[in-house]
Amino acid sequence: MGHGCDYKCESCGYAVNFQFGGGRILHDYKKMIMDGEYGERAIEVLEEGDTGHIYASWSPYVCGSCGSYRSDAPVVIERSGKRAYTSPVKCDCGKRMRRVNESELKGELTCPKCGERMSNVGGYLWD
Repeated sequence: MGHGCDYKCESCGYAVNFQFGGGRILHDYKKMIMDGEYGERAIEVLEEGDTGHIYASWSPYVCGSCGSYRSDAPVVIERSGKRAYTSPVKCDCGKRMRRVNESELKGELTCPKCGERMSNVGGYLWD
């Protein structure tokens, strides 16, 4: 189950959709990791043993370099209830993105195209 929301810039029309939660994610992450899709570090963590849980969950991200937004679902490997590995989220510009925090989403976001404020214009749920 998950939910989402849409933000739009009234000045230039730029819009972004954010997804949250674990819905719509049905993959064999262990196989994908061992096939090299998440790099050597993820393989090392799996091979260290005692992997309790592997999952992905949608969250909004922003690039600190170019300001672009997008939703992504990084893979997390947990061991003994703690995160042992989280796959990095990279922007199209090549820089690492950071997760948008809730306080940012409660306010208005800055449009990466024109610099004006974007507003939350709607939301939805899915299963």
